Amino acid sequence: MTVLQDLDASRKRSLLTFLYGAGLIGAENSAVELAGADLRGANLRETFLQGANFQEANLQGANLQEARLQEANLQGANLQEAVLKSADLQEANLQGAVLQGADLRGSFLQGANLQYAYLQGANLSEANLQGAYLQEAVLPYDKYYLEGATMPDGQKYEDWIKDKGGRGKDMENQ
Repeated sequence: MTVLQDLDASRKRSLLTFLYGAGLIGAENSAVELAGADLRGANLRETFLQGANFQEANLQGANLQEARLQEANLQGANLQEAVLKSADLQEANLQGAVLQGADLRGSFLQGANLQYAYLQGANLSEANLQGAYLQEAVLPYDKYYLEGATMPDGQKYEDWIKDKGGRGKDMENQ
């Protein structure tokens, strides 16, 4: 954790890639703990971090575009203004995560836990939320940020909202 604080964005990427490749993070009994890590502004684009534990980590403004974070623990993480475009977050735990203003366009969130997640101002257009758990999640109010998104029941957002009778406030799973 101390080393991470002193590294610039690209070196944080190199260190995390090394730790993952060495099996020190992302494994069931990880040797290196990343919970609460300060990764603000880190360039983690296209990194493979499946199953990594980033609980309560600060990833504000981080570039996670096309990152592979399947089954990662991001519970309570700060992902404000993070770039998660086309990121693979299938089965990830994002419970209580702050994703305000995050770019999640085209991301894969199938089966992700987004309970209590704060997504106001996040762009989820074309994202796949099929099977995602959205109870008590705060989704964007602007319909533009949900255009073309696949909702938990498999419907596109535009059809899903029509079936809800135009109730834009009810964003919980059925």
